[in-house]
Amino acid sequence: MPEQPTKPPLEDDIRTLDEYVLAVEQAAAKSAGTGLTVFFFAAGLAGLIAHAFWEILLGMTIMLSAIGGAIVVQRRKAADIPLHFPEAALARLAASHDEQAIAALFRLHEFSLLKMQEPIAKALIAYLQKTTTPEVKIEEILLQDRLLALTTECMSSMYGGSQSHAGLMVTVIETIARLDVTAALPNLIRIASVTTTVAGGQSVREAASEAVVLLSAHADFGTKADIPAKIKEFYKDNYDVNFSPDTDSWLMYSLTQLLPTLTKADTELLDKKHRELLYALCKSNQYKRNYSELKQAIVLALGNMEDTDALPTIFHLAHSDAPTDHEQDTRTMAKKQLAILTKIKEKQKVGSMLLRASDAPATAQDELLRPAHATQETQPETLLRPHLGE
Repeated sequence: MPEQPTKPPLEDDIRTLDEYVLAVEQAAAKSAGTGLTVFFFAAGLAGLIAHAFWEILLGMTIMLSAIGGAIVVQRRKAADIPLHFPEAALARLAASHDEQAIAALFRLHEFSLLKMQEPIAKALIAYLQKTTTPEVKIEEILLQDRLLALTTECMSSMYGGSQSHAGLMVTVIETIARLDVTAALPNLIRIASVTTTVAGGQSVREAASEAVVLLSAHADFGTKADIPAKIKEFYKDNYDVNFSPDTDSWLMYSLTQLLPTLTKADTELLDKKHRELLYALCKSNQYKRNYSELKQAIVLALGNMEDTDALPTIFHLAHSDAPTDHEQDTRTMAKKQLAILTKIKEKQKVGSMLLRASDAPATAQDELLRPAHATQETQPETLLRPHLGE
């Protein structure tokens, strides 16, 4: 059987797909409208009967029932959505790279109740694996922007989702890394730090971690001069160092990359307050991976700057509990830097002793050495002269 052509775009498949998308959108709109009608009707009824305080509980019960009813109605109406579209046609459309067809596939992916999610995900995977540039536009939207939107969706779905969805997210992340879409780094860093038990979630997280490493080589995290501002921004509105780091993952990662670049010549860059904030962060009981990596970056920076004032903090880390592998790495680094800074401190102490001024009291002018006895002025003619021969 001859192979189906993929270029030019298959007009019949595209027309059929557009009709399918339209039917899905209409069914979904009808489902949502019916669900909202049931919800607002029951909510209004609850408001009417809740005239007294003791009736509020009954009103809340009815409202919760309304929400459940709306969900049930929506799921039943989802059965009205067309469930079938030829998978062979989906494969041909994905291979065609036709803008209209790919746009339709992305729109179909947005319907979570659609039972065609798995073949649609497969079609999108096939398309992304062959894509060579993030600059292609799909319905006037750059592909890289669509990929960014999918990573945002991925962050919420890490707490729930199907295996096929996980496979699509892994492909999305691999495509981002392959096409060097550094704008996705903040989202990928958050995905890499998520703890999940969802099927396929671990593979998504591992893909994100690998992509972060690859993209970091080309990303702009700022310069050393930005470190003080980033430290203050990190603690802005978060005076408790035990706060959840999830919303600050990008900032944490930036500091993790920049802090180890500090050297002894940068000592004046961080004032006392900056250092105190870093010391406090090292002593926090956050054990997530991104926190452990940031602690390691701080310890390395303090050692590079030869900050001996940090010895108590580093001593604390070197002898603290390490419940995770990442914290064990932190403790190992702290022990190494503790030994280095201790030697530096000892050298500074010896040097200060050698250069210390004498503790003897100053000698008064009248206590200076004087001749034992007073002498009379010697006349010049009485001085010895060499004997002159005749």
